[in-house]
Amino acid sequence: MKDPVSDTLGRRDFLTRSLAVSAVFLHGAAWASEMTEAEAGSASSGGNSETGTAGNAASAENTGPADVSGESENAGQNSGDPSEKHAAPEAPADRSVWEMDDGNQPRNEIDSAVLADLARKGIPPARLASDAVFLRRVWLDVTGRVPRMDEARAFLNDPDPEKRRRLIDRLLESPGYADLWAMRWADLLRVKAEFPINLWPHGAAVYFRWIHDQIRENVPYDSFARQLLMGQGSCFRVPAANFYRAVERREPVELASAAVLTFLGERLDLWPAKERENTAKFFSRVAFKGSAQWKEEIVFQDPRPLDDPTLTFPDGTQKTAEPNQDPRALFADWLISSENRGFRRQIVNRLWFWLMGVGIIDPPDDLREVYAERQPSPYPSGLNPAVNPELLEVLEGKLIASRWDLKEVLRFILNSRTYQQSSFPHENVPKGVSAEKNLAVYPIRRLEAEVLQDLFREHFTARIAYVSEVPEPFSYIPGRIRTVELYDAGLTNPFLEMFGRSTRDSGLTTDRNFGITEAQQMFLMNSSEVNDWITKSQLGRDVRKRGEEIRMLKWKDPERYARRTKEWGTNLWLRMLSRRPTEGELALIADLMEKNAQEEILWILVNSREFLCRH
Repeated sequence: MKDPVSDTLGRRDFLTRSLAVSAVFLHGAAWASEMTEAEAGSASSGGNSETGTAGNAASAENTGPADVSGESENAGQNSGDPSEKHAAPEAPADRSVWEMDDGNQPRNEIDSAVLADLARKGIPPARLASDAVFLRRVWLDVTGRVPRMDEARAFLNDPDPEKRRRLIDRLLESPGYADLWAMRWADLLRVKAEFPINLWPHGAAVYFRWIHDQIRENVPYDSFARQLLMGQGSCFRVPAANFYRAVERREPVELASAAVLTFLGERLDLWPAKERENTAKFFSRVAFKGSAQWKEEIVFQDPRPLDDPTLTFPDGTQKTAEPNQDPRALFADWLISSENRGFRRQIVNRLWFWLMGVGIIDPPDDLREVYAERQPSPYPSGLNPAVNPELLEVLEGKLIASRWDLKEVLRFILNSRTYQQSSFPHENVPKGVSAEKNLAVYPIRRLEAEVLQDLFREHFTARIAYVSEVPEPFSYIPGRIRTVELYDAGLTNPFLEMFGRSTRDSGLTTDRNFGITEAQQMFLMNSSEVNDWITKSQLGRDVRKRGEEIRMLKWKDPERYARRTKEWGTNLWLRMLSRRPTEGELALIADLMEKNAQEEILWILVNSREFLCRH
């Protein structure tokens, strides 16, 4: 995520459908402030209803009532100089809607390691995220969904101090957990039917379903890894065999590269030539053949003996393969040993990355750990040290103690204060220091393309169609299937392409693009597709109808009108943003309703960073 976006998000008005929205999203607060003032001046001179609404929203931004970091729901009026809100990275004094003070008390060993490291570096941690922020965050991070209105209301009203822990436990056992995390693993394992990965539709489908089942059943990670490494047989009947088919070139060095990237987080092409050759030897007897069934391929062990049965592992130890012994079995035994720090370090770092958006070693697929102690360093551009080695050790210990239970490691992270901290950096973070890289704040980042499209589907019952450049004669996607459940990266549409869905070409994190573009903003603000989703949906019709009914009460019963407006706005905010609106936002809602522009509220919400991003 680019720094200007992170610096701006949460410090600007979440309620603007105008050029100012694009300005803040792309260019940062200072430039956006100038654009906002220009918009406000333009709006004051008149124009059509849409321009007038945008101008009103821009004006609301200058006065602060709808600012993401603005006043609490119970605050009576905005305080402070509005100009201060344009001076990033400062934020308004009252952030009670978004965060709370907890005295920086550690909740588990993760926090002890992080807080101790921050204290040594002189970096204050962010405050604790509010219940509303945590609620939406954990739903998105664990399931790729947001809570229903009644679920959000129940959680926010629950006085139980253990409600966060209980919610985490519930979400980890929900079907949505397996759906979202199967998508993440499919990115890493390159589940794709066509070029340059050629699993073919049937092979991709059975492989994805197997991955989903492994996650749903919470199979221990060492067992999961062994099944992939030892996979052989029909690509249709033995799904794990597709691990060796999901490479561009089926040569020993390419197979070794896939295994090293997946299970050690290392890039084989950075290793010394001799070590690359030694590692490739473990995969030199993996072979492929066709069958009478269309597109079926058999992965098997070539029975020819190795020219030299002595095998050298990446750590330099050696072992002699027995006659007819599969060299992969020796590699798997070495890899999943509890003594192999690289195996456990890679996966806990990747889990951290998937939840936090930044690795303890970042990026998570370039650890450079195996030969870190060799002098001179074999890595051309040097090492990639962990920002907090003690934290890695804590997570590794948890993984071993839980017997390779990844769900327990996720639970451990989710319950930590570090995960639950605010997305606002502390105001006393030293200038020039990255709070995100030092784990002193929860990083803001755009939602994955699939998750975002599912949000539109869920809120607006949008009908989503998919296309494939290569015909897939046996593929049928029922309407109930969420986008995160699509098994093949080749099944796509313009929305997914625009918002950077993973290509699944290499298994690297760079296959997925989280960048923010002008095309995305223009699509969300002006496309006929989004217009149809909003205006033709039941929610859109309800917003228009209910807004008109409430507006009629203004002169007949002003007290009831105010009460109904607040109830209506609260329900909409709980549904769309999983929180209650601030007083300033309620004022803006009332203002738009008076102009008979209540549908505009939906446009404003779906164009807000609060809707589009994890925060």
